[in-house]
Amino acid sequence: MSVRNLTWAAMFVALTLVFDQLPAPPGKFGNLFRFIGFPVILSGLVLGPTVGFLVGAVSDVLGYLIGPPPGPYFPGFTLTQATTGALPAFLFSWMSRGRANEESRWTTLLQLTLAILITKLLCSVVLVSFFLSKLYGIDPLLHAGPALLVALVHCPLYAWLSLPLMRSLRRLRPGVGWP
Repeated sequence: MSVRNLTWAAMFVALTLVFDQLPAPPGKFGNLFRFIGFPVILSGLVLGPTVGFLVGAVSDVLGYLIGPPPGPYFPGFTLTQATTGALPAFLFSWMSRGRANEESRWTTLLQLTLAILITKLLCSVVLVSFFLSKLYGIDPLLHAGPALLVALVHCPLYAWLSLPLMRSLRRLRPGVGWP
């Protein structure tokens, strides 16, 4: 990993930690106003799935060490955060492979939204709900419902914000075939 990419990865970790410390409105849907996953997802899209995985893992461990932990450390949440950094980059790269120059901006935005949606459904809705049920005995549906709503709101927003940022930061990894 180059010094430049390491610096950008550290910036994404720091941004994730800052977003994690911002207060959310109380209630089930307070997470609608928390954007912790955005820097992790963007790190994978800009720097590649491997770095996105590392940014997710490091930010989760550091967030646990720095912030007031609401419960015990659980490696499943670290794996979930790491997957959140890697999977959208992998899926978006796979969906747009060989077709980047032929597609319209709307097709690219749709592919990016779909990649983020699949990731959020798997990670935020399924895995986190499953881990919370195993750790605390919470009914998975109590978490999955609000998490699904948050995922449906955040995915188009994340994609809409990510696309211009990816275009402006493409010089970090030339030749990747970004739109």
